[in-house]
Amino acid sequence: MSRIAATVYFGLIAIGLSMAVLTSGALAWDGSYMFFLTLDKQEPFIPHAQRFILLVGQGPMLLSSQWIDDITLLRIIFGLSYALITFGVLLLCWLIVKDRAPWLFLWPTLGIGIATLPRQITLYSEATIAMQLFWPLLLALLAGPGKRWQVLIPGLALVLLVAHPSAIPLIAFAAGVAFLLAFRFRDRRTFYLRQAGLLASIDVIALVIFEARKSSYESDHMSVEVLVSSFKSAVFGPMLLALLFAYLAVAILFAAPAIRQKWIFPAWAYRTRTLYRVAFLAVAGAGVVLLVRVLVPRLWWTALDYRFWIVPITLPLLSLAVFEAAAPRAWTESLRLENAVRTRIVLLIAVIFAAALSANSLGWFRLTHKLENTLAASREACIPLSSIDWIDHTPLEHWSVATYSLVVQGRHPTAIVLPDDDCSAAQVDGLHVTDWYTRPWDKGWFDLDALDQRLARAP
Repeated sequence: MSRIAATVYFGLIAIGLSMAVLTSGALAWDGSYMFFLTLDKQEPFIPHAQRFILLVGQGPMLLSSQWIDDITLLRIIFGLSYALITFGVLLLCWLIVKDRAPWLFLWPTLGIGIATLPRQITLYSEATIAMQLFWPLLLALLAGPGKRWQVLIPGLALVLLVAHPSAIPLIAFAAGVAFLLAFRFRDRRTFYLRQAGLLASIDVIALVIFEARKSSYESDHMSVEVLVSSFKSAVFGPMLLALLFAYLAVAILFAAPAIRQKWIFPAWAYRTRTLYRVAFLAVAGAGVVLLVRVLVPRLWWTALDYRFWIVPITLPLLSLAVFEAAAPRAWTESLRLENAVRTRIVLLIAVIFAAALSANSLGWFRLTHKLENTLAASREACIPLSSIDWIDHTPLEHWSVATYSLVVQGRHPTAIVLPDDDCSAAQVDGLHVTDWYTRPWDKGWFDLDALDQRLARAP
């Protein structure tokens, strides 16, 4: 990928991420609850006492809140901090491979540009962050010995420890790859065996910590039933069709070097341009499906459940990257001829990423605007969720709509959206924001006095 192509690529990625930041995508679903609690209590909110990666977004926002009380600006700071992770990961991946094996950049681009795209709007998602952070770790491992990138391997593994439980199988995968590479490259055996041992040790520590501190929520969600349910709600349908298109392109692009050299399907050796067109159209097809999907809120309102499938969906891409890095020299030489084609595919994926994420963000912005209008037009201090007919089968049909309804009004909210039973219940000891959290009226960064007075006057 030339310097101009790289500039265009990262410009497109920045456009998509900027749209998610500016439209407060980071506050979708659990994000608003996390934002509200962190800001209101003026302390970090770490779910399950181990996902410290969330400090990346909470820290700058908390620090800024000492001088800034503009909620809009604080929402931007919150989202921007997480967006920089995705941008930084892709930039790091490119820097690792651009001189040694630029063709490998296809795989993290597919992994982040398509495989994790359905959850990208939730910039704070620990599962997405963990999956994305694993790409530079793997590529640094595949790059082999070298002081420049070697430190990334244990460094990123330790960061993954505090990101999400899905990091445990990912680090185990990396340890297995290092062990296999030790036998593939004899001149690097010591390096890879050392990395395998180090990664295995870190993974054991991660597993012990997780088992000792896992919450009932995490235990309950580690089941086949949850996987089946989440597949039906978040993968089956348009997303599955997009993935089938994407993996058709993956199969062609992976096999192309072998076809070119007539190692497989020799009759197709002189039709590689046709195969490349099919791959390009398949990626474009995936992009069209992804774009249509985010234009209709009812098609992505259950995207929260996609987190359970991020690792399984990305695993084939990780495996193919490992194969190409460890392939025989003849295969590698053939891969060099694929750079031009892969550059075009990579740029197309960047266009898809920017377009789909921007459309997704604008859809979220429209829902936010409708919620703001509903709050402004209501004469009630507590708006029953069932009274908002347009909210059904949208991402706002979620328990976190309570905190989001507070946040969108600024530091001095005067109304709230709650389930019907909570609206009818007395809010004497505090505001029942969720089933498990009651916010005292007189404590917190948010000023709820006006809301308290309106609720007290309600019949």
